[in-house]
Amino acid sequence: MEYVSDEGKSPSESSKNGYWVFGKKVYDVTTGIHVKLIVEHPELFNLTAEKINEAYARHKEPLGSEGAARDELIRLAASLGWIRVRHYTGPWDNWSFQCHDTVKQRGEIKEFAAWAIQNGIIKENDHAVMVGFKEKDDRHEYKWEEGGIQVFLAGKE
Repeated sequence: MEYVSDEGKSPSESSKNGYWVFGKKVYDVTTGIHVKLIVEHPELFNLTAEKINEAYARHKEPLGSEGAARDELIRLAASLGWIRVRHYTGPWDNWSFQCHDTVKQRGEIKEFAAWAIQNGIIKENDHAVMVGFKEKDDRHEYKWEEGGIQVFLAGKE
């Protein structure tokens, strides 16, 4: 995987790690918010500034805010093949993976998770929740007490 960071840093563990994953690229948004990358680099997501501005106008929200427009844009990015990853530390410590379809994107999620474990970002028994936006029941949880993300990686579900 190719790691991309605006700050020129190496991947590292943080209590608020955040990434966008597309193909073989990992974009670090740990020090910011996911929608900021969409707003500042629409071409990465095969979007236009006009489409982004329209989403915020439709929801009557300021550009870059985290409300309904943000949710719409994250779902749109997911429908275009992007995977949103965030580490949440409270009240539950878990990794959230959001994509369009967890079945079709399983290989990409696995590749990212293996890369993150190898780089000391995710631990093998970390709790992970994977959600696909395409279908309402596309949700998979891998609890730490049941083996965590290593169960997903091993395909022992």
